[in-house]
Amino acid sequence: MMAAAADFECGGERRASARLMSLLLCCLLCAAAGVVSAEAPAVPDSTGEAGPKTERLPDGRLRLGPLLLDEREGTLDVPARINMNQGMIEVLACSEWGKRHESLLVLEAEPYLVQVGLLLLFGLPPKAVGVVTERSDPASYVPRGPRLGLRVLWPDGDGRERALPVESWICLAKTAQPIEEIAWAFTGSILGPAGFAAQTIGTIVATYTDQTAIVDNPRPEGRNDESYWICPDGVPPVGSRGVLRFVRSRSVSAEDSLSGGRQE
Repeated sequence: MMAAAADFECGGERRASARLMSLLLCCLLCAAAGVVSAEAPAVPDSTGEAGPKTERLPDGRLRLGPLLLDEREGTLDVPARINMNQGMIEVLACSEWGKRHESLLVLEAEPYLVQVGLLLLFGLPPKAVGVVTERSDPASYVPRGPRLGLRVLWPDGDGRERALPVESWICLAKTAQPIEEIAWAFTGSILGPAGFAAQTIGTIVATYTDQTAIVDNPRPEGRNDESYWICPDGVPPVGSRGVLRFVRSRSVSAEDSLSGGRQE
């Protein structure tokens, strides 16, 4: 596992990728051992300061800073808030510094930490997804990788939490009907000139195919930047807080599981 984390670096002294490698190594080793103490050492976040700690909870779940990983149930919960509740979108979820002018959600977590959580969710070594240093030709790029579902957990008007497919908030252009559920691809982000691309650009889940995203849309509609709009009804007010839940698929094809995240 240490060798796999070292391979992830792909050379260079980029601070973002070095921080990511350190966190991957720390979290993967702790998860492999099955024991994470509340006193586990912090790792650097995007500012270079001490970042989130890891903690194994009494019920067996793993807390990675603001993320909550349930390996038994196959879920990763990430705190989120509504960024837009109308208009066209190219991004489902971004960071605070991401493409907020076209993103439905903002995730209140560092992008590199989301990638770590998903690697642990699928039990993958760091170099199993993403980590290519150059982009594929956009005309031939097809998002590939382990499949997952996305749910939004949000309080309703009575304060009770509701769990819905995120697709219930997304409509195809010029319709008012929610789209069918997507088997999203955990592609992993690439290493760009400035380091780990999702960390610098801030795209975490893309509806319009994006090689810098951590999770991408493999549907044909994802190749059109005008395909998806926020549905006119049902989306909570801007600023409302809830959770975006990543759900590990139980029916992943061998081709997608072993594709290394990207098709060149």
